[in-house]
Amino acid sequence: MKDQSGQSGLTVIEIIIAMTIILLGMLPVFKLYDVLMTQGALQKQRGIAIQIASEIMEQEKKSYLVKHTYGGPFPKSIRTTQDRDGISYSIDLTYDSIEDSTKTQLLHVTVVVTWPRGEYDLTTYFTSR
Repeated sequence: MKDQSGQSGLTVIEIIIAMTIILLGMLPVFKLYDVLMTQGALQKQRGIAIQIASEIMEQEKKSYLVKHTYGGPFPKSIRTTQDRDGISYSIDLTYDSIEDSTKTQLLHVTVVVTWPRGEYDLTTYFTSR
């Protein structure tokens, strides 16, 4: 616009209105960024929980072979915690001895990993066959 002196340019009001419009257009982008960062952190924590559960299940598979071969008893449950990346993961390991329809002895093992923002469980059966 031209002012009274004949010079063209933008007034302070026009600049403020333009900046407000740009800011209002950017708010959804900022919100999306926040959501993506939160979801990324949750997926990282879930990945760590899956890794913990898988490691424990692999250890239990080896332990089962040793205990089954040498007749060692299994406890009903074990509770422990692990800290990784500043997050405390609580681990519940439960055992149930069952017999299937063919009289095969099975050990039902469940690993439940919980952390402040989620839970993951992994279940399997071990047999002596």
